[in-house]
Amino acid sequence: MQMTQATALRPVQSFFGERGARASSNISGQPGSEGFAALLAAFRATGGTARADDLARLLSDSGDAAGPSLAVLLAEDEVFGLPWLGSLWVPMFQFELRTLTPLRAPQRVRAELGGLAADGWHGAAWFARAHDALNDSRPVDLLATDLLGVLAAARADRWVVQG
Repeated sequence: MQMTQATALRPVQSFFGERGARASSNISGQPGSEGFAALLAAFRATGGTARADDLARLLSDSGDAAGPSLAVLLAEDEVFGLPWLGSLWVPMFQFELRTLTPLRAPQRVRAELGGLAADGWHGAAWFARAHDALNDSRPVDLLATDLLGVLAAARADRWVVQG
């Protein structure tokens, strides 16, 4: 089956179109091309997504010798990334973008989610999908303005799944 340019671009165009902020319905719990494109779109307004190699270089070049490396942040579960096509991608909403310091809010939400965010894909998908308990807003968009609401939604989801 030959793929035309229009066919190849259709999923991406639908995510970046007028309803790009509501493309969360294309984000499934399993990795896939359409879901990855939807995640990129979902995180665009909150800093985007960076390849781990590039972010690691930025962190090491930031001049803060006392700051932890990306490898340490990932190993200590202070931030998460999602693997895609041989690269690890890190949603930047987890960082204060001017200083590249990890934010506590996403860590708190992931802790509240427990096993629901056990891997990077599921964690990213949870933050990027519109949530009923948040008036159909995405958790990633409310971290700075309604952290308590996002924590409550995470707690409710964990309770429903894990009991």
